Amino acid sequence: CSGLIAGVVAGVISQPGDTILSKINQGDSDASPVHQIVVTAKALGFAGLFLGLGARLVQVSCMIGGQFMIYDSVKILCGIQPASKVPAAVANAVTKKLL
Repeated sequence: CSGLIAGVVAGVISQPGDTILSKINQGDSDASPVHQIVVTAKALGFAGLFLGLGARLVQVSCMIGGQFMIYDSVKILCGIQPASKVPAAVANAVTKKLL
């Protein structure tokens, strides 16, 4: 769950920069990069900077879910019990030792 939350936060934070980059790459300008960024950001407005955020969050969620599925599958193939199956008592004991 924490990996998914981190992925969503990272997606929201990086979305404006990716939107600006995509819009700049669609155009053809000889202006300086900073000028292009400022002009594009002003043209899009605050809400426009988050165009496509829903699709990006679905993508991030699927990627993270897939990564955890692959990770647990490899652990099972190697004979290691996935973290989701570790009894609570064992997880608590390990946590106490680490603290």
